[in-house]
Amino acid sequence: MVKQKYDKKQSKEEENHRCKATGRIGIHTTYAFTGTNMSPFGGLFAARCFVEKFKIEQQLRDIITTDRRTDVEPWRYIIAMIYMLYIGYDRLAHVQYEKDDPMYKRLLGIAEVPVQSSFWRFLNESLDEHNEEQFRFLNFFLHEQVWLASNVGLRRIHVDTDTTVETVYGDQENATVGYNPKHRGKKSYQPVLSTIAETGEIICARQRSGDTISGYCQNCSFSN
Repeated sequence: MVKQKYDKKQSKEEENHRCKATGRIGIHTTYAFTGTNMSPFGGLFAARCFVEKFKIEQQLRDIITTDRRTDVEPWRYIIAMIYMLYIGYDRLAHVQYEKDDPMYKRLLGIAEVPVQSSFWRFLNESLDEHNEEQFRFLNFFLHEQVWLASNVGLRRIHVDTDTTVETVYGDQENATVGYNPKHRGKKSYQPVLSTIAETGEIICARQRSGDTISGYCQNCSFSN
């Protein structure tokens, strides 16, 4: 078997062609502006309004505590990742596509966006087990605030709990080969998610290795 050489330029051209054919916007989609003050991330203003309305930055500063000192405040790392997910970037490596954007840096209130390795160190070394309970409290608090703002008055909810398979590429921590119907033989995770059937909101999640068989989540608990 002859191993084909990976052509990065050809791969980028193929992805652009697929995006044009399907109308999708990918990370390699080309764009250009005539104005010097334009940004491809203008849609972030909606996310910024959401963050300000529910005072998410203040909640992160008051609730999330870390022992390790970082070059950027911990809450800014979290907000930066929230903005990345809002844009459509699902990997920390994608920070390279927005690190030089002036509007993105202004929304974060920093002069320079941390590099990918800084995000990894923050997740691996700055956060500890006690932060899990803090994030869970913040999650329920935001659920309550959003429901109040949206006039959601559900007196009873139905909770759906199910597992899903997420294929990973490379050597990811705790990723193992297990049940993976779409990509047989590849490493994956098998997280269990509990969602509110009426709204689709995730109220509990637990990351698990790909060889986990049972759908039971021991550490997922609910309170009235």
